[in-house]
Amino acid sequence: MRRILIALAGLATAILVGLGMTAPANAATASPDAGTETTTTSQATAVYAWGPYWSPDHKAKVKGTWYKNGHWTNVQGKLYDYTHKHNKCAYAKFKIKLKNGHEYLREYRNCDSNHVFAFHFKYKHVKWIKVKVGSGTKNHYGPWSGWYYVKY
Repeated sequence: MRRILIALAGLATAILVGLGMTAPANAATASPDAGTETTTTSQATAVYAWGPYWSPDHKAKVKGTWYKNGHWTNVQGKLYDYTHKHNKCAYAKFKIKLKNGHEYLREYRNCDSNHVFAFHFKYKHVKWIKVKVGSGTKNHYGPWSGWYYVKY
């Protein structure tokens, strides 16, 4: 997201310079070293947080954000494994329903309790997205949570 904002800020600056204008002193800018993202109000995209959602045994957690870019819905998140065993894993399963009625499933697995697993996906014309989280072994799912809405 930060790269997109930097690119948009650069494009806006190039257009203003090409037109012989300069940006006002109070215009927002994005710095690659900045801890927070800032945008101009005309280019702002709302980002919505979801989660954290836990597995019933509290051995797995998933959380993230989503935003719309035109017709595309972008979802990104992190999957945490708190099992602390080499043969145990955290799972996140997403159900995506499109406006035309088609449904898709995406599943992510993290079997490393020392690292967070980051993921990203996008779909066009999304009606809603749900997630459930669980834990278990590499070959067998353990307890799953219920379905939670990520985007509706």
